[in-house]
Amino acid sequence: MAKVIYKQLEDLNYLDKHLLKALHNTGDTLIIQGKEYQVRIDGSEILNPNHEVDLNYQIVENENGYLLAVNDGRSLPGPIYLHFYNDQEIQLTDYNGYIYIEENDQYERMKMVNQESGEIIIDEGGSYLFSQKNMAKSTVPGVIFAGLGGVAAMLLVACLLIKKRYWFW
Repeated sequence: MAKVIYKQLEDLNYLDKHLLKALHNTGDTLIIQGKEYQVRIDGSEILNPNHEVDLNYQIVENENGYLLAVNDGRSLPGPIYLHFYNDQEIQLTDYNGYIYIEENDQYERMKMVNQESGEIIIDEGGSYLFSQKNMAKSTVPGVIFAGLGGVAAMLLVACLLIKKRYWFW
């Protein structure tokens, strides 16, 4: 029978592969409570217990929003659930979540916020940005899409006008 295990961040700030394997084998849920946040890891969702987890997270404000570094970019064993408490009453669930892709040097939007529980669901290590701005770059600008749509509409109208002449013959 799976159970919930509660720990304080002061007691446990790093999850090694032995602890992750034990969680995976039992299916227990581990909840680590800190001053500024809570981390939840469900043992039944652990995919690779050999990927260790650093539990020291910190939100840093910048000009685009709030940055969060997770696990120094290393892979995670499975999804982790973060719930932040802070003095500034910043609700990260009100922001769009992005992960930084180093190869492209850009942010990619991710669906990682559970509005009901207020938890952030993270399944990859890396650098995350929570912003109210649109940080994802489109591969084809919206102007090109609008132009192509306009050309298609004009061709459709021209085709209908030419064909209509022969409809009533």
